This record gives sequence, C-alpha cells and structure tokens, in this order.
Amino acid sequence: MSDLTQKLAPSRTLTSLQSTSRIGRSTLKQGLMSWFSYAGIAFNAIDADPEHHTLSTWYPDLTDKKPYRDEQDLLSILNTAGVAPVQIIDFPSQETQSLLRAFEHFNAIKLFEAKNTRLTIFIFASDERAAMLSAHQIISSFDSHADYVMVKTRRDSLREYSIIPSSQRCLRSSMRLPSRSRA
Repeated sequence: MSDLTQKLAPSRTLTSLQSTSRIGRSTLKQGLMSWFSYAGIAFNAIDADPEHHTLSTWYPDLTDKKPYRDEQDLLSILNTAGVAPVQIIDFPSQETQSLLRAFEHFNAIKLFEAKNTRLTIFIFASDERAAMLSAHQIISSFDSHADYVMVKTRRDSLREYSIIPSSQRCLRSSMRLPSRSRA
C-alpha cells in the first residue's frame, strides 16, 4: 500500500467547548490523563487555555501548550489531530462562539475525517443559561459529526462524574478501553 492510500489508524479527540467554567471541565481531563497513563494508553494532551494552564501545570511533561486566543490559533491545534490514539484538548471557557467559527472556517470536520479521527465533545449538565445555550450551539454545529458525552457533576467540593451508559460504550469501543467489571 502506498503512503497516499494507507488508511490511518482510528483515533479520538476528546474536548469540551462549552461556555461555562467552574464545573469540572479541566478536572475531568486531568482524570482522563491519569487513567490513560495508568492504563498504558498512548495519548496527546494540549493545554489551549492561555489563562489558567491547568493541564500543563498538573502534567507539564505530558502536555503541549498551544494557547487559543483567537480563531487563527485553532489551526496549529487541529494539525495535531491523529498523532496519538487519543487526544485531549483543554480549551478556555467562554470561547464557544469563537471556537465554533474557527472549526467551521478551517473545515475541521473534514480534517478529522481525513485523519480518521472522531471528535468526542463533553457536554456538562448545568442549569446556567450560558452553559445550556452553548451546549445547544455545539450540538447544532457538529450534529452527527461528533459524539457527545453528557457529564453531570455535583456542585460540592468532591466532584462525582456520571457518564450516560451509551456514551460510555461509545468511548470504550472507539478507544478499545477495558470494561469495568462488576464484583
């Protein structure tokens, strides 16, 4: 098979684009990084938050800094899609509109398809109006070109994540993750 016709191994990009903060978006990604490291799953992590640098602060050796400040910054981030079986991107909060415009401008859906990469977007359940509106805009923009994981968190000091079972099956099958045994 030539280099041009050889199909890339499937990969998955995990992110959240929702315009809300303080609900555990970066914390979830930190947990995924810890779990992937423990499970021996190869991944690439990008800290695109130019203000908080949460992932690169916690995992400086495992995270690439690619700050997202405006729509042009997305291209360098998109170009890294498919470099590992799993990619985690931590975008800044309050940037839904800018990110959606940039994804459209760079035709990111086609880029992901060309790199045999499937986008998974975490949607955090929230009663905040801005969070609900941005969730609607995200799902309307990507439609069936992305998978969605609905995440419900408790608003106390100890976060508890709840993932809808169908989303969990989707992630497990696409990344070939081990299933959780019930004892």
